[in-house]
Amino acid sequence: MIDVWVRAKIKDINAWRPVFDGNIGLRRTAGEVTHRIFYNLDNTTDVFIFFEWESRAKAEAYFQSDVGRKGMADSGIVSPPEFIYVEELRQLRRTAAD
Repeated sequence: MIDVWVRAKIKDINAWRPVFDGNIGLRRTAGEVTHRIFYNLDNTTDVFIFFEWESRAKAEAYFQSDVGRKGMADSGIVSPPEFIYVEELRQLRRTAAD
């Protein structure tokens, strides 16, 4: 598994979200496992998506494919998104017992 952090500038979050959600089947078929969406509280046109993909190769193939690029264009992304491929080094979760 590989994590991909994507930062995108969009026109309108309310227009972007249905297009992004509508492409979930295409991304799953291409190897997406999960995703989480965040937005900048001070600027809702600044969106961050944290994906988990089966492999870096599958993620890169999707993001560089005509289908992936069309989905990004159709959703209202206004500039090339930033892709950062990361691998988890460590995870620590606090509990009430800490």
